[in-house]
Amino acid sequence: MITVNPAKLTPRDCVLEALGYRCTLTLWPFTGQASKLSWQASSRDLPVRFNPPGGTCTPGQPFEVIAYIVSSSGQQGHLLFAFTIPSSGATYTQVVLWQD
Repeated sequence: MITVNPAKLTPRDCVLEALGYRCTLTLWPFTGQASKLSWQASSRDLPVRFNPPGGTCTPGQPFEVIAYIVSSSGQQGHLLFAFTIPSSGATYTQVVLWQD
C-alpha cells in the first residue's frame, strides 16, 4: 500500500513562488516489503518539476517530495508516483489530482 498526502491539490494547498506553485507531498511506501523500493514522480498533463524526481526509499518510512506546478486558472492534471519492487519488478502507482 502506498499513501500520498494530500491526495488532491489546489493552489490553496501550495505557495506561489517563481518556479510555480510549491506543493509539499508526504509519501508513505509499503510497510510489508523488506527491501528498498525505487520510485519515480512524473506528470503527463502538467508542467511540473519534482524535488527529488525519484530515487529509493525504505518501506514504512515516510518522506517528502516537493512539486513545483506551473498552472493557469481552471487547469487540472495529475501527479503520478510510481513505486517499483526491485526483486519482482512489480510497480504500484499513486495518483494525485491537481485542480486550479
